[in-house]
Amino acid sequence: MNIEGGGLLLILDLFIIKAYNWIRGGGIYMNNFNSLAGTIQGTATVGTTSTEVLPINADRTYAVLINYGSVDITLGLEAEAVLNKGIILPANGGFYEMSGQYGNNVRGIISAIADTTATVINYMASKGGA
Repeated sequence: MNIEGGGLLLILDLFIIKAYNWIRGGGIYMNNFNSLAGTIQGTATVGTTSTEVLPINADRTYAVLINYGSVDITLGLEAEAVLNKGIILPANGGFYEMSGQYGNNVRGIISAIADTTATVINYMASKGGA
């Protein structure tokens, strides 16, 4: 693949397309990300106290967090999460996507807190992942 001829952009476009399909498909494409170097995905159980979902990673260039649970989740970017103060992921599919392309890439800690009961948040991240 000739990177000068757009090969790098093709790889990035395929990564974003797979990420979009993963978000929309409920994670059914999750195993495909293992073939992309430095990409991880997983889940974290979030309760009614701030919980670390992704630790600090200076190499992170992309992350998406999806709430498939039945209660809202609030994210804390580079800080502890505080309920209803920050980015709220609505229940049943709310998501937040971060990348340098969007100008909102976060390399610090990403934490979350659930609205009323423990729920699971799905995540996928690139460049060393966590």
